[in-house]
Amino acid sequence: RGGVLEEWCAQVLSAASHRLLNVGLMTPPDPSLDATLSPCANLVRQVMRACPQQSSEVSATIIEALLACCGGSSVGGGKARRHAESNAQGALRESLAHFHPSLSFEGLLPLVSDPNSPVLAPALAHLGTVVRAAPPPVVNHQLGGLLPPLFAAFGSSQAHVRKAVVLALVSVHSVIGDALMPHLDPLTPPQMKLIAIYIDRNNAERETAGLA
Repeated sequence: RGGVLEEWCAQVLSAASHRLLNVGLMTPPDPSLDATLSPCANLVRQVMRACPQQSSEVSATIIEALLACCGGSSVGGGKARRHAESNAQGALRESLAHFHPSLSFEGLLPLVSDPNSPVLAPALAHLGTVVRAAPPPVVNHQLGGLLPPLFAAFGSSQAHVRKAVVLALVSVHSVIGDALMPHLDPLTPPQMKLIAIYIDRNNAERETAGLA
């Protein structure tokens, strides 16, 4: 019986994810289809609660599909798209919490490695969340695949992408500390100065929170 349920969950997740991808990344966007996004995002959330253990392939599809709805309000979406974005963000946070960190990295890294990915900025933002939730040995193990795409994205012409990179690197530092610093040699002095400012700010916030 358990195997039948797991198979059904995988099929439902696959169907909902493909719908999210097809509509969420449609160019140009079709507002008449936006109303289908929220129900699909909620369906993914509910099914993940019932069957949190998913294969790496299904996990990667879920992550990309939910990211396809994130930031949609900035590309001409209306109320329905904004509502879908909110639901997708919540479903993605829950899904990433269910996945083993290695599965989350496996799903996110290909998306942040493509500078032309339409979900680059939200993928970077959620990458920071995954990093902060992962144990230090896992983060250390992922550095070889994690840092090169972050360095590449740091050269983006889009300010919000560069900021997302900075915050992701600060998240890495919050987990492994100054062991990160020798790996940052490829960055320019201005980039390093920016990283240092945000690290100091993050350390101050954590100290303040610890005293509260």
